[in-house]
Amino acid sequence: DPTTGIRVFAIPPSFASIFLTKSTKLTCLVTDLATYDSVTISWTWQDGKALKTHTNISESHPNGTFSATGVASICEDDWNSGERFTCTVTHTDLPSPLKQSISRPKGRPLPSPWSCTPRHPPSASGAR
Repeated sequence: DPTTGIRVFAIPPSFASIFLTKSTKLTCLVTDLATYDSVTISWTWQDGKALKTHTNISESHPNGTFSATGVASICEDDWNSGERFTCTVTHTDLPSPLKQSISRPKGRPLPSPWSCTPRHPPSASGAR
């Protein structure tokens, strides 16, 4: 947002984090905050349902601004499904919330060395 200088970046899970930490994390990076006391960061599913989001605030940067991250963990199968995730940031300096959305780029999903329960399990050959 050019009027406030606050910027929002939606960072997808990295190949390294998926394999090394066995977790699929969505990260929302918010930079150039003048104050940190009124920032909220939330991740949501494509349908608008909230994901549990952990927020961390940085120490003050040399230019006097702060940055914050909001991290949500999801199942790798949910990431591989092509589901769209949205990060929403609110702050007193923002006239309206800033949003960034991400989804896994098209292509072959990476095989997973572990499992968790996906939100949208693959259907068994279309049978109900």
